[in-house]
Amino acid sequence: MRIAVLSDTHGNVRPVSEALSILESLDVKTILHCGDVGGEAIVQMLAPFDAHIVGGNTDEWISLEKAVKTANLDWQGEFGSFQAESVKIGFTHGHLFDRLAKEINSGCWNLICTGHTHIEGYFIEPNGTLRLNPGAFYRVPAPGFAIVTVIGDKISVEHIHL
Repeated sequence: MRIAVLSDTHGNVRPVSEALSILESLDVKTILHCGDVGGEAIVQMLAPFDAHIVGGNTDEWISLEKAVKTANLDWQGEFGSFQAESVKIGFTHGHLFDRLAKEINSGCWNLICTGHTHIEGYFIEPNGTLRLNPGAFYRVPAPGFAIVTVIGDKISVEHIHL
């Protein structure tokens, strides 16, 4: 199973459109969005996908939740969960540091995806939990996102730059 992980789109329609075209060409159907969506236009663009969305520190949560639900997408508030085969994935924006630390240290997740810093990265936490920041679409030299491939309990990550 392949899953796209996006974050920090901040309402930037053009690069998000380009990213979604890439996902369509790769037949990736599932998206986890780690917050700072940037408004209803981005939500509408995600509507053809199986998108799961959390809020970020710059999102207006009430209107974002309404837009997500109106588009029949999955609103997960401040922390989301998704299971791909036997891999348990948690995702959040990353600005709620205490909550993030609690989830990382819980040992409940094989992979935790966050945004917020706009700095892409993929590393192993001391307890063995994998942590991914897919990059951003705003205030970065090259907009980007990640594709996570899960086969059984194996996880691989590819960062895509536009």
